[in-house]
Amino acid sequence: MSTEKLTILISPTHRCNMRCEYCYVSSGQHDDMSLSDIKAAYEWILEYCRYLDVKIVDFTWFGGEPLLYGEEKLEYALKEQSHYFDKTGIKMAQIENIKMGRLP
Repeated sequence: MSTEKLTILISPTHRCNMRCEYCYVSSGQHDDMSLSDIKAAYEWILEYCRYLDVKIVDFTWFGGEPLLYGEEKLEYALKEQSHYFDKTGIKMAQIENIKMGRLP
């Protein structure tokens, strides 16, 4: 099995500061992903990419609002993302709204 490109959507939090009436996010209590959940997700994604012989992974950070996850947690998550994928030869493309905020 082989595929050139894989798009992964990561939703570290469902917290949102917009409160749109039509949105499901504002209904109920939602837990954030733990940092160990993020690492486990990267391990699974990397294994899946190797299985499919993926060349490019598009990471989309979504939510709620990913910036409400916390700047330190997001910085850690993005560093871990690089740690897992930089050495593999799998190229990463960032398609997310994080870059619209304070994070690089």
